[in-house]
Amino acid sequence: MQLGVVTGQRLTDIANMQFRDIQDSYLHVRQQKHGAMLRLSLKSKIDVLGVSLGDIVAHCRDRVVSRHLIHHTRNWNSARAGEAVHPDSISEGFRRARNVAGLKQDGKPPPFHELRSLAGRLYDKQDGISAQSVLGHKDPATTARYILTRAALRDFSRVVLRKF
Repeated sequence: MQLGVVTGQRLTDIANMQFRDIQDSYLHVRQQKHGAMLRLSLKSKIDVLGVSLGDIVAHCRDRVVSRHLIHHTRNWNSARAGEAVHPDSISEGFRRARNVAGLKQDGKPPPFHELRSLAGRLYDKQDGISAQSVLGHKDPATTARYILTRAALRDFSRVVLRKF
């Protein structure tokens, strides 16, 4: 979830991130949806989280050798340790954590994609970082839709940042 908030990327883009995508202190992301190429500094940090992208990437390195930032740490069914975690499994893990936290947005549980909106809002409040460039939107109006502040989303932000 931290990788989702700090990078502001879509679920499939997060699932596809590999260590080889890190070059010269930047995480290079080719967004699957539109093919946009982004360079996210490993120094990127959302102040309220208190953790940088570099810290999160370092945490992704563990006892299992893998090309993928998000990977299985043990054999599970047909998946082997080190293989990429499927986006559906990431989404399911988020769903379980969200349900434990009791999060609701407009009476419905928020999807994983809400982390992208949260990233946009948090970066928009920080000096020196453009939410539009992090999210990879060409049109500022698209970014504006992501950073709308609604009461339910403020509550969601507080819970996610406190519990996870």
